[in-house]
Amino acid sequence: MTRISGLLLADRGLVYTASDVKLLPAKVSLVENCLADEDSRESEGSVMNIKWTVFAFVAGAALSWGVYVPLVHDATAKLGSNLRAFLMVGVAYFLVAVLVPGIFLFVLKNDPTAKASANWSSMAMFSGLLAGIAGAAGALCVIFATRDAVSTLGPIYGPLMVAPLVFAGAPIINTIASITVLAHGKKFEMPGMWFYVGLAMAAGGMAMVMVNKPKEATTAPTPAANATSPADPGKTPG
Repeated sequence: MTRISGLLLADRGLVYTASDVKLLPAKVSLVENCLADEDSRESEGSVMNIKWTVFAFVAGAALSWGVYVPLVHDATAKLGSNLRAFLMVGVAYFLVAVLVPGIFLFVLKNDPTAKASANWSSMAMFSGLLAGIAGAAGALCVIFATRDAVSTLGPIYGPLMVAPLVFAGAPIINTIASITVLAHGKKFEMPGMWFYVGLAMAAGGMAMVMVNKPKEATTAPTPAANATSPADPGKTPG
């Protein structure tokens, strides 16, 4: 909307001069409110479009991380080594997290995520390295947790236990860290009751997973074959 000293509104074919403002202040206010409501609706529409994109990428992250533990266990079983499986995870990290952004930044000269404050300062790069170290350390912890769980609970129960515990605990730590040490200078109000209820429910969910772990399905034993074969109908007893 265009405003000149609060006396001229020129947008969508609407023009109010100084005399109009003196004579019709209520109408001017009404027009301003209508235009503001329309701008707000347009903004809400764009937010909704963005939200669909966010949901799509969230679904991709959930799918990728959801199959991570079973895939790591499968690689460990086939390679016969947890560290060899972790090495392959590191190679994948290099392919996805180094080559892909490197092509965008240095080959295509295009950063679709760049903001006005984009830079290569040492402290900013160190923060990125810390994030990568945290991710890699988490992957290594998952691998060793799966190893110990398999040795304790077996190859069936072990992997089924690790993933729910990790992904139930991670959101709790993420929320606490985001409003405390990693708040980036932002101030947050004291969490309400439902925040702590959610934490308790998440912790309760972790306990329920541990107590009610899936059990391997048992198949009914097949009846043993008769030791003696039936008499040949072509023979008559002597």
